[in-house]
Formats: sequence, structure tokens, C-alpha cells
Amino acid sequence: MKWGTRYGPEFVNRLYKSIKRHTKKTTKFYCFTDDEEGLLLPIKKKRVYDLPLHTYWWKMTIFDKTMWDNNEPTLYFDLDVIIQSDITYLFEKVNRKL
Repeated sequence: MKWGTRYGPEFVNRLYKSIKRHTKKTTKFYCFTDDEEGLLLPIKKKRVYDLPLHTYWWKMTIFDKTMWDNNEPTLYFDLDVIIQSDITYLFEKVNRKL
């Protein structure tokens, strides 16, 4: 979730690269945003719609099923997370029951 100006595209791109670098699983990376400029091409951009929300409340839009192309298990990471080692096990633990 990148909404507003607090985090620039470099935070999204860094998180995307670190997930790709630190997992053996094939992943799809989505960024919910109001501004797609500067995001790397492999990142799937989801445009957040206009709601009267403030600051962190925009995260709630990720629970809107109409925003997703599929019904696959999903992991969420904040943009300021720094991944330093293999996270493949996280992707293996996520399933539809969780």
C-alpha cells in the first residue's frame, strides 16, 4: 500500500527486489497505490479508489475482494520492512485456511 507522499516508489521497488531475492517461490507482487509513477514494470499496480480515508486506514482496501484478480493466499508486507534472509517458509505456510 503506497498512498500519499510518505513513501516514494523506491520503497516499493526495494521491497519487491528483496522479496524476489529472498524467496525460491514464484510470486506476484501487487502495489495498491494512488500514484504508479516510478514503480518497476513487474509490479502489478492496483489503483486505490477515492474514499474519505486518512493515513493508515487506506490499508483496509486490501480486504476488498473486488481489488484482486484471483483468490490466491496472500502475504502483506509494510513498505518499510527490510527482508534480510530467506522467507520461502512464509509462502509455504500461507494457505486458504489461514
